[in-house]
Amino acid sequence: MSFNKYIILLCVLFVACKNETNVTNQKTSTPETPIEEVKPIVETPKFTMVTKEVKMDTVTVSNMVDLVDNAKSNTVLILEKGTYSLDKDLVYKMTEEERIIIDKKIVETRSIGGQMHFSGLSNFQIQGKKGAVIVSENPEAVPFFVLLCNNVKVSNLTIRKNIEGVTDLCYVSTSNEIEIDNCKFNGGGSYGIYTSNVENVTVSNCLITNCTSGAIKIHDSRGLKYINTTITNNSTTVPLISFYGAGNTVTLYGVNIINNKRNVKSAFTGSENIIGLGTNSLRLENCVIRDNEGFTNLGAGQNSLYRTEIAGVAMQ
Repeated sequence: MSFNKYIILLCVLFVACKNETNVTNQKTSTPETPIEEVKPIVETPKFTMVTKEVKMDTVTVSNMVDLVDNAKSNTVLILEKGTYSLDKDLVYKMTEEERIIIDKKIVETRSIGGQMHFSGLSNFQIQGKKGAVIVSENPEAVPFFVLLCNNVKVSNLTIRKNIEGVTDLCYVSTSNEIEIDNCKFNGGGSYGIYTSNVENVTVSNCLITNCTSGAIKIHDSRGLKYINTTITNNSTTVPLISFYGAGNTVTLYGVNIINNKRNVKSAFTGSENIIGLGTNSLRLENCVIRDNEGFTNLGAGQNSLYRTEIAGVAMQ
């Protein structure tokens, strides 16, 4: 074989091997996914409860003085069975800096919200033993006021107002990771529970009754959940559940709204609605809404409902 023919043969063999290698690579390699097609996995935010790993002291009290003295961060405060009466002339102020009882006849307290004022507390629980009742006789003050708190749980309490008034029974503001469980909010208040500027707040296994304005007021609240809660025997002048502003995100799961009444003297526009939703986001799942006298509209659309029973009112 001549030298030239030998060179040509080597070139042919080289090209053939190269083509075979390319074919093999094409068969065994996996094409990369274009970057624009890769979508991130978005997880549903998880509600973090008070059960996070924090060392907490447990203190049992039986009167308002001891309650105020021991209401501090990293504490489980247990209330013995009994009635805890809130003097209409006193403010029970509980913050990280001070825990004091203030006489309003001596000290100006209008800048302090509520009669029981919890502010700036973290990792705090207040639990009532069966029969623990907080009672207010003040028509112009919120009995239970929570401000600037984080990771707080309130459970097994009855909060009651024995006098007709213009304020809410429970007000939670500018706080996050709050749980209210197995509590009763009974009467005399403008609203049962008012939340404002809160995030990740859960109200579960509660009763809201005998309120005279509305049952629930919601403003600037995200991740707000009402679970297995009953709203009943309220006679209101506004929607039972009122949203204010925009951007609220609320879920009602297993909530019963039954046997309430619209006050016929109400001149409030929209008081015929059970829910004053506006442009906010609401999900009602496994709820029962019926036998609410004087209300003619639900106030929410079909896209808000999931396996929910509604009777006696029209859909929006």
